[in-house]
Amino acid sequence: MRLRALLLLPFLPGLCLHAVTAQTPTTLQPGVPIERTLEAGQVHEFTVDAKENSMVKLVVEQKGIDVVVKIASPDGKSLAEHDTPNGEQGPEQVSFLAAQEGKYRISVSPLGPDGSTSGQYVIKLIEVRAATDDEIEVSKNREAAKAKGIALLLDLRDAIAQIKSPSTRIDAQLRAANLLREH
Repeated sequence: MRLRALLLLPFLPGLCLHAVTAQTPTTLQPGVPIERTLEAGQVHEFTVDAKENSMVKLVVEQKGIDVVVKIASPDGKSLAEHDTPNGEQGPEQVSFLAAQEGKYRISVSPLGPDGSTSGQYVIKLIEVRAATDDEIEVSKNREAAKAKGIALLLDLRDAIAQIKSPSTRIDAQLRAANLLREH
């Protein structure tokens, strides 16, 4: 058994490299569609250059694969995750406020626990423009509400621990954990 393992050892780096193939992110340009095939377990990365307080809008047209689109700020902070319940066909409309100047990372990956599906999609940057005062205010309000919600859930942590029924306590803990999953 050890001999077999030693014989396979030289091939492991190649196998591992194949499983996590690095991809240089493609910079999206307004109005220029990019069509890609997404295989199981892959993540395609794109970037969008934006100035401070810019509104960014893009669309991912799904063609036989249900995808999730994730947005990260220039400093790597997760901003949003988009998946509408339209299945393997149709658009994923994505818009976000670029609060700081820099390259925002857009990740496209198969939806699902195992990511075992494959198919095609087209990603297109619709626009990058100066955000209106209303859009900036809505974004600030959303962030404030999110912070209050997280604080409330953290405050409930002690109360949840006091629930006597194990199944009810576990259910409440799982629900709270699911709400806090991104944070």
